[in-house]
Amino acid sequence: LVLHKKLGTPVTKGDTLVTLHADTENVDAISNMIRNAYHIGDKAPKKTPLIQEVIRP
Repeated sequence: LVLHKKLGTPVTKGDTLVTLHADTENVDAISNMIRNAYHIGDKAPKKTPLIQEVIRP
């Protein structure tokens, strides 16, 4: 996968969000999974920290 847009980046109709490079028979199923992973709305999503918690011994 090549992600062309980051979370919260404004997009317009026709923008390429992801490029899938695959050598498999399941391309349609994988494409649907990727499509379903995106939600495009009017508001930018709430930003969350990349690291949720540090666990130390």
